[in-house]
Amino acid sequence: MTDQYLLVMVKGTLVGFVLSWVATAAFAQGPGAVVESQPVVRGGSSVSQQSPTNNDALALLLEQNRQLQAEVQALRGMVEEQGFELRKLQRDSLSRYTDTDDRLRNLETATNGQPAVAVLVLRPIWHRMRQ
Repeated sequence: MTDQYLLVMVKGTLVGFVLSWVATAAFAQGPGAVVESQPVVRGGSSVSQQSPTNNDALALLLEQNRQLQAEVQALRGMVEEQGFELRKLQRDSLSRYTDTDDRLRNLETATNGQPAVAVLVLRPIWHRMRQ
């Protein structure tokens, strides 16, 4: 897998978590009272006029947002570490491959028509003792 693919997967997963947490927070509040929208007055703010339930929900969403940002940062760090490890493994694999290829090529040129497999004849120890 490429780093870009992992990043897309992490982002997709995080979007799913955010949507599920928002839905859970909205469901946890239960059916609340219907609050009519209030016009924003210049110099004033309609946020200060909101009910305590809405302020609690906003505080909950802000806290969840902070937690998600921290989690995204941690996941990005993990993706970066895994990308580094993947590149290291690829370099090591290429190095082993080229080393093996070089050794085989050197062995092939060193034999020059001789059989590539050396045959070693071993005699049992008891055979040497009899002589």
